[in-house]
Amino acid sequence: MKNTELNLSVGSTMHVDLETDGNHESYPVTLIGYLDGKSLLVTMPQHDGSPLQLDDGSGFIVRYTSGDSNYAFESTVIQTSLKPYPHLHLKYPEGVQGVMLRSGIRVPLENLAIMLMMTDGEKKISVAMTDISLSGARLVAPSHIGMVGDEFAIEMPTSPEVCAQGVVLPCVIRYIREEKSATSRSKRIIHHGVEFRELEKQAHRFVERFIKDQVSQQRGSD
Repeated sequence: MKNTELNLSVGSTMHVDLETDGNHESYPVTLIGYLDGKSLLVTMPQHDGSPLQLDDGSGFIVRYTSGDSNYAFESTVIQTSLKPYPHLHLKYPEGVQGVMLRSGIRVPLENLAIMLMMTDGEKKISVAMTDISLSGARLVAPSHIGMVGDEFAIEMPTSPEVCAQGVVLPCVIRYIREEKSATSRSKRIIHHGVEFRELEKQAHRFVERFIKDQVSQQRGSD
């Protein structure tokens, strides 16, 4: 379900930018649904596991990523509700405020081998990552690793000098595409486009540094 003008996708993560006590804070919320021209329905922003106290009429900036672009618009709270779970009705925007920006360079990779940690916490799958950007990546495998909307985590290869505990990137599958293998007509390759979700600061910095390193290496080999 998408709005072609705003590129809204139900189930995607948005970020609500609030000013609290003079400090700028960004809180992730999930888009539950919307009605064109009326309102957006999102989960309640939370701080330390507790819903934020927002008054009707409160204004803020809403940001989100769709595809390879970042979007932002101004909105206000129409109504708050705690039943059947905490959620907000937000004013439907007239359109995207400002200019849509590319979320980052999509850098091709030479079939980087990575591990996926599935939601059961036990199963791990080895796949190839063929490109990456700040918003997501493309994973290639000989079979389906899941369905659109499935969530899992990418375990990125790293070193003790970079991060002793390793880097984990939570993500969700946004598209799946099949094609024939270049080496065998009987085999197929499955491409999975994934979106990173709610990355911690350390993980986000790792992705930024990883992309910069890859770009530098590729330019050096030209």
